Amino acid sequence: MPTSIKSNTLKNEVSIGIPRVRIYLGKLWVQCILSIGLCLITVACALLFSRILLPYDPATGGQIMTILFFGLLVALPVWLGTQAFVNFLYFVCKSGTIATTVAFLVLLFAPSIFQVLAMLCSEVFWNIYYALLNTRLDRFAYEVDWGIFAGTCAVGVGWFVACTLAGLTIFQKREIS
Repeated sequence: MPTSIKSNTLKNEVSIGIPRVRIYLGKLWVQCILSIGLCLITVACALLFSRILLPYDPATGGQIMTILFFGLLVALPVWLGTQAFVNFLYFVCKSGTIATTVAFLVLLFAPSIFQVLAMLCSEVFWNIYYALLNTRLDRFAYEVDWGIFAGTCAVGVGWFVACTLAGLTIFQKREIS
């Protein structure tokens, strides 16, 4: 995104009359589709090579596949919420390096910070901790539990909607030079 600002392609898209909502949602849509496609390719390659290189036990193979695909299903809403968050940062920050750094720091350190604040200061911080993107995945215990899936859906959809609305609002008001 910052590269399209520097190379004036974003300015060209806006100047020829493409609505800003379509530009923002189009970039978000492409990010999500590409990331899911790359995830599917990675999983397919891993399954293919593990089938070729590792011994297969039919008794446990089906159970392992169920847990694997349920784990991917549990991670999908959080993955899409993260895509919306990163897309938001790329539209807000003028530098791709800053957007990447902020995303990395928030995803890596925010859970630990709110966990420590909850233990030391107030129980209110647990609510913030459980609303963060990557903390719901810690509860996945390699078994099919639809409650965990519902929690990740709530968090992922919440982040996706909030970041998309915030990004659209800021992008509508932003001056592109």
